[in-house]
Amino acid sequence: MLKLCKWGAFLLFFTFACAAVYAQDSMLEVDDEVTLIITAERTPQPVSESISSATVVTAKEIKEKGAQTVADALKNVPGVSIAQNGELGSLANAKLRGASSAQTLVLIDGRRLTSSAFGSNTDLSKIPTDNISRIEVIRGPVSSLYGSEAIGGVINIITKKPTANAGDATLGFGSNGRAARSVAVRGIAKNSNYSFSASFPKYNGSRPNSEFSATDLSGSIEFPDVKGWALSLSGNTYNDSLGLPGSITFPSLSDHQWWKRKGIELSAKRDINDGEFEIRGYKIKQSLTQLNPDWFMDTLITGNTNALELTYSKDYGVNNLIFGTELRSENYEDIENKVVVQDKKITNKAFFVQDRLPIGEKTDLVAGIRFDDHSTAGNRITPRLGLSYELNSNSRLRASYSEGFRAPSLVELYYNNFGSVGNPNLKPEKSRQYEVGINTKYGMDTFDFALFKGKIKDQIAFIIVDPIFFAGTFENLERTKQNGFEFNWTRAIDDTTDINVSYTYTDALNLANDSRIGGIPYNKAGITLTKQLNNVNLALTGKYVGNRMYGMVKSPSYTVFDFYASLKANNNITPYLMIRNITDKKYDEVAGYPAEERSFELGVKSSW
Repeated sequence: MLKLCKWGAFLLFFTFACAAVYAQDSMLEVDDEVTLIITAERTPQPVSESISSATVVTAKEIKEKGAQTVADALKNVPGVSIAQNGELGSLANAKLRGASSAQTLVLIDGRRLTSSAFGSNTDLSKIPTDNISRIEVIRGPVSSLYGSEAIGGVINIITKKPTANAGDATLGFGSNGRAARSVAVRGIAKNSNYSFSASFPKYNGSRPNSEFSATDLSGSIEFPDVKGWALSLSGNTYNDSLGLPGSITFPSLSDHQWWKRKGIELSAKRDINDGEFEIRGYKIKQSLTQLNPDWFMDTLITGNTNALELTYSKDYGVNNLIFGTELRSENYEDIENKVVVQDKKITNKAFFVQDRLPIGEKTDLVAGIRFDDHSTAGNRITPRLGLSYELNSNSRLRASYSEGFRAPSLVELYYNNFGSVGNPNLKPEKSRQYEVGINTKYGMDTFDFALFKGKIKDQIAFIIVDPIFFAGTFENLERTKQNGFEFNWTRAIDDTTDINVSYTYTDALNLANDSRIGGIPYNKAGITLTKQLNNVNLALTGKYVGNRMYGMVKSPSYTVFDFYASLKANNNITPYLMIRNITDKKYDEVAGYPAEERSFELGVKSSW
């Protein structure tokens, strides 16, 4: 039997649910705008018709809440657990439906940001929201389309595209030396679309040695068509400096990290035989200096990703088909104290096909399969099968079965530092998941509910051999299960007020020893209330997270509220106020690493 929700989650959910239910009914017409999603099937599809549980976080929602990083923007998405090691800039990973952060694939505009060279963990605190158009979150295995790492799901961060002459800028300052600084311009010049964005966040921190500063530069250009080909070139460079204050138990005044990332992509599209063909190649280089504390030894890890992808989508009668192939190599360079040098590489060749076809007037069948020839995981075949059934004009039922896999990362295979060593004999992790869900719209209310049941075998765990120096190795020891349900409710109370409530129950257990999976709460709930008063926009965001286990340590539950207000002074200038943790709650998302207490930020946004 599912365990009862903790009182904090129940009260948060119940209070705001009742407030919305008994609010005065709106006389507005139902908004028929359809939200499209690309990531779930690699072709545009209404989110309500997806066979996967999917959430789209729009630029409007990001702006209304004042979220400054992707980690901030996703904290109330159902099925997503964000755990940040302290304050702004510190490591923030996403876990979907109880899977580990290494089992979550993160993409930017469809290209992999997740790298095997860093244990397949992707730090979402290192991605500012200034240039983001939307974030698509797909929960559940999607290896049939994306291959390794897509066991828990996929997060696809989609940047703004240049479509008109426009720009925006932000300048803000706040508590603990926080500074938000960004500028972006987009436009059309001689039939070519271009965009450029720059972001320079800075933070001194509330603890000694918790300072953070970063520079993020992105640009893209879409060239005039050349003989039917639409060409585009994009690039990004990011680097930061981050203090590592350590846990409360083991503080540090000197440990530091430096992260660098550079990427470039060239893509070309054209119509061929009434279908769309796309070829894209990209290269990403990422490096992390000082992985471990100074008293171990200095480290430098570099990961290079080179990929070539080809896709072709076309409607054949009633069939909506997509074919694709991927060639990818990842290189791992690890230098320990400039003495020990490791250089390892993996390659992957893959082909996938998926078909969406109607079977009757109200039912769509989606069937897909992918074959991966991976240099360390071997040959892998991952299928996905799902149904989308129209109950009525406003409701759809979905059901799916999907499999996934994750190849051992280069760190898990080959890492060698101060007694901690990789294991080149590791097997790939394998998963399967069943899901049923329903999406419905009734008047001004939109509901989405999903039940999921999954298992992962051969999950890789770090085994400590020497507890004094935290030395050990990696083994395929764990078998895990992830069962639970997700609920999301959105209501337009009137033409100036919106409310969104989400709740997730996750029973995530390690079956090898019948223990809870670290960092995953049974209960998680969120609330976002937005209100427009003349030229003032107000947003109150609340989050409840139940207790989590980190080894033998239990991290207590917490409830945190943030407040954001902005004033439309004129057509171009918008002053804003952000109050984070308005009740001054003392809590941590990762045991021993306290989050920022109450803080203030004042600034101004400009658009033209």
